Amino acid sequence: NELKQVEKLKNVKKVAKLKENTLIIEGDVGVDIRPIIFNFAVSNNQTVLSLQKQEKSLEKVFQELTQ
Repeated sequence: NELKQVEKLKNVKKVAKLKENTLIIEGDVGVDIRPIIFNFAVSNNQTVLSLQKQEKSLEKVFQELTQ
């Protein structure tokens, strides 16, 4: 299963399937995992249509920690 393979990649913390062809992949703090994901896709004959980086604000992290 490719989802499990992605979860095992270096610096990947969590993988969630959003839609049939859409994954949300959470990486380690301070590490841009897009090149890792892209290289994985290429080596597994997969097509990547989009890679987007999202970061949490310090305020959002604090809110999550204090809930």
